[in-house]
Amino acid sequence: MGVLEGETGRGTFVRGAPSPAGLVVDLSMNLPPTPADADWRALLSKGVAGVLRDGDAAALMNYRAGMGARRDRAIAAEWLSPLLGGVSEARVFLAPGAQAALGALLPMLARSGDVILAEPWTYPGFIAMARLHGVRLAPLDCDDDGPVLRALDAQLKQTGAKAIYLNSTLQNPTTRTISAARRQGLVEIARKRGVLIIEDDAYGLLAPPAPAMARLDAASVIYLSTLSKCLSPGLRTAFVVAPPALEARMGDALRAACQMPTPLLSDLAMRWIESGLASRLLAGVKAESAERMRMARKLLPARARGARMAFIFGCRFLAAGMLTPMPPLRRRKASSRFHPIFSRWGQGCARMSAFRSAPRRTAQYLNAVCGR
Repeated sequence: MGVLEGETGRGTFVRGAPSPAGLVVDLSMNLPPTPADADWRALLSKGVAGVLRDGDAAALMNYRAGMGARRDRAIAAEWLSPLLGGVSEARVFLAPGAQAALGALLPMLARSGDVILAEPWTYPGFIAMARLHGVRLAPLDCDDDGPVLRALDAQLKQTGAKAIYLNSTLQNPTTRTISAARRQGLVEIARKRGVLIIEDDAYGLLAPPAPAMARLDAASVIYLSTLSKCLSPGLRTAFVVAPPALEARMGDALRAACQMPTPLLSDLAMRWIESGLASRLLAGVKAESAERMRMARKLLPARARGARMAFIFGCRFLAAGMLTPMPPLRRRKASSRFHPIFSRWGQGCARMSAFRSAPRRTAQYLNAVCGR
């Protein structure tokens, strides 16, 4: 059984046949697995009750000035310290998701028609956001360690790129992590050329700790982190760490684009971090992910086990590595488009070609603004 849906000029189709309860596997988004012992209902009930008990309920329903109180920024700085080391809370801003933060960053760094360099396989939300703002993306020349330094230096001169966008750890969608030596080389080139790196480190806390590029050179890197991939996307809380010289501009850009973090959700997130619950949940996510990868390696045939299987959640990227012939991580031609993964996955890597219908443009806009 399914749902009948008619389309003028095309006919009638059966859509959305229901699946037996418990058998639906959603590969459209990268979601952190629920830790084995996590009871979300109990955790949310206790957490929200604590926020209401210790705070002002009326203030939770009102506007807030700035992108996070000083105390919240200090808590966020401590949360990020395994990757960034010590960082001043004045440089840390809260945002209602990393996608919203990207929406604030892009118009701050580039205008319509400007170029930003990114990996040839890259986060589809960033492609959507760049398209929304008319920013052109040019593919970097990459190998297994990350962007090739000599080629990057030449591309910056050739394209006049305004910034470089990178997933430094467990890159979306290839799962590649930029090596320590390559990270050092990247920030040196960025410093020399006067170009900023947007380090979108959504998965940094899920992998073995590696110094973020923002730790190597705070002046050349805008750092993004989110709770969506390591705890839960429902918290809608992300962190932006600005270079010291851009603190004021970053705050203005985030306020213009996002107004403020969602008070109830950001207060809940800060409460979980401060209490240590977030760290316990993170450990549970990592343990569950490791168990899924162990099962995948055991159950999959030897040929599939040879594919890229580094992705911590063991779902969409793992499937991409097994089922899709991954082209070499190198730039093909200057005119080459960004590589797609299966289009049936709603958040699969999008092509750089324009959307051809109003409904798809609307979906593109909503995905761009409301993604992570």
